[in-house]
Amino acid sequence: LASLEASTDFAEDDIPDLLSDEEVLSMIKRDVHEPIARALETRRAGELLRAGARVALCGRVNAGKSSLLNALSESDAAIVADVPGTTRDVVSAVSSLGGVPVTFLDTAGLRSDSQGVDDGAQVDDIERQGMQRSARAA
Repeated sequence: LASLEASTDFAEDDIPDLLSDEEVLSMIKRDVHEPIARALETRRAGELLRAGARVALCGRVNAGKSSLLNALSESDAAIVADVPGTTRDVVSAVSSLGGVPVTFLDTAGLRSDSQGVDDGAQVDDIERQGMQRSARAA
């Protein structure tokens, strides 16, 4: 960087160029850009290790989202039943994947019809609110 500084400090003087433009650009890339890029990558990795990740499990009713949450978290955080619409609120459980803390979010099942009717099943207001929360979690 000293050579780079000298060539920019004395650029207007009658001193011959210390470095060509290509050399200056190469030095900037090597000594400035690349270390900053590495620091940003390290920062992102550090932030991920510190704060963790959030993964929303979204899908159709009775697709196995609650069972998947329980398996991933090795817990019984979510109620699992054959009854459609069991999960009505977002249920979270924390686990670790490759040393990174991950918060898994089990969400209410999404129905294909915007009116809340899927395969003839009528959805009540509570399940509809759960589906809205699922959309926000995603």
